[in-house]
Amino acid sequence: MLNAVVQPSGQRDRRDQPRAAAIHGVATWSAFDVRSLASKLDFVAADAVLPELCAADKETVIRTLVHCLADAGAVADAERDEVLSAVLRRESISPTAIGHGIAIPHARHPGVQRVVAGIAYCPEGIVFGGRYGSDVHLIILLVSPENSPTAYLQALSELSQRLLATTQTDRYESAIAK
Repeated sequence: MLNAVVQPSGQRDRRDQPRAAAIHGVATWSAFDVRSLASKLDFVAADAVLPELCAADKETVIRTLVHCLADAGAVADAERDEVLSAVLRRESISPTAIGHGIAIPHARHPGVQRVVAGIAYCPEGIVFGGRYGSDVHLIILLVSPENSPTAYLQALSELSQRLLATTQTDRYESAIAK
């Protein structure tokens, strides 16, 4: 049983949605930003994009994203529990919060044929641990084939470039607004 709730959100006109805004050096995200980011990354499963997820903890977020990937066919249903265990095991070794309110939990698994991802935005924030100490709002779950480190690194590089471009734009817009 999942203890997460996906809040319904209507599609809004782009002008009504701000870009991710920098507040005290931490990027904040909106449902629009999450959908926009997902649409630019070909390894994100469209049915595993949760623009407003309410969850109590990081395990619930990770479990929800793994279930969404399985429901979308990106992870074999028979591999669902093993993928979840692999991600949680990796997370227990070292939390994957990277700062700016973002975490990228990930794992390699033989049951996955290509790099796949799910994205969740948690408006209330989740304690993810790690050295940054701030709540995480944007969670991007990556699962990659066990024997394909190059594909994983390429996906992570593309993701990092997209996130960096967004946070740099936020800092610029924040500086202009002052």
